[in-house]
Amino acid sequence: MRIDPSIVAILACPESKMPLLLANDELVTVINTKIEGSQLTGADGAVITEKVDGLLVREDRQVAYPIRDGIPILLVEAAFALQE
Repeated sequence: MRIDPSIVAILACPESKMPLLLANDELVTVINTKIEGSQLTGADGAVITEKVDGLLVREDRQVAYPIRDGIPILLVEAAFALQE
């Protein structure tokens, strides 16, 4: 599922207020692979078990927010750090 680019253009990180960008399919695949292997934890420290349909990445590329069923989950608790 894709989010309308005009919607993405007005979204911001709830914590830093930085703009959010839609992640490419390659990053979504990498993140879902980590989720399948129980190798990804959320901001709350819990292991993430539910795959994502997409991601909104903070402009500094340090944090991502999941998109599930076409809905961006813009909660600080739902965010996770992106590692290089």
